[in-house]
Amino acid sequence: DLINLRTNNCFTLLYGDLYDPMGAGQTFHYNSFFKEKAGWLPANNIQWVTNDGDYVLHAIELPTNAIQTLRIDLGAESFWFLEYRTKTGFDGHVVTNGIQSIDGVLMRLRETQFNFADWETFWIQPVIKTNSPWFNPYNGLSVNVLSQNGRTATVRIAGMTYVFKITDVRRTGPSGNNV
Repeated sequence: DLINLRTNNCFTLLYGDLYDPMGAGQTFHYNSFFKEKAGWLPANNIQWVTNDGDYVLHAIELPTNAIQTLRIDLGAESFWFLEYRTKTGFDGHVVTNGIQSIDGVLMRLRETQFNFADWETFWIQPVIKTNSPWFNPYNGLSVNVLSQNGRTATVRIAGMTYVFKITDVRRTGPSGNNV
């Protein structure tokens, strides 16, 4: 439930995203949402995904005119966004709060309708690794990293036209919370 992330055993963590200015932003590059808000990520480096396909992401740490973030619209100003992180420069071999810097594709949720939030983005863990797809059963979205080489990552996104329909739903379980 994207509107009520604190219900139904979902876990959110205040300052849980180490790439958020209020997380450990003094140690790692900000995530691409905050880089855009700060004016460090131009609009031409952001691509909205509207169709299934293979997309190339350039490392977020390196200056380029190429695509550095992919966004998948969820409506109501909410979206998934992906970025490719490498152990480069400021994101080099650093350990913060016991967390090693990351080499891989990170996926986050920007949910504008979440109530009682002191943060802007939710980091969806784990890191998406090569040939280990992330799948959202609620809308059929699948994200798979096909390759990464330290400068670019090729990501396959599928399920953009999938329509999920619930035809018969009932609540079960001792407290009626299971669907």
